[in-house]
Amino acid sequence: QDFFEVVLHAIEQSQVDYVVLENVATLLSSGAEKFKQLKHGLTRLGFDMDMHVLNAREFGLPQSRKRLYIIANR
Repeated sequence: QDFFEVVLHAIEQSQVDYVVLENVATLLSSGAEKFKQLKHGLTRLGFDMDMHVLNAREFGLPQSRKRLYIIANR
């Protein structure tokens, strides 16, 4: 099993209504197939999702660190 299969299984077993996931921003480009797998899995479990790429620099930190945040709810 890969990482996202484990994450989706944990979400399914916990039966939560909200999920917040964080990962590298490049998941949208170089990891596009993995992102599609995650998005499809969340949809299959009945979740709607929203996502944003945020940079730590925009929040006053002295580094440029882009991260992908996914918020999903049933």
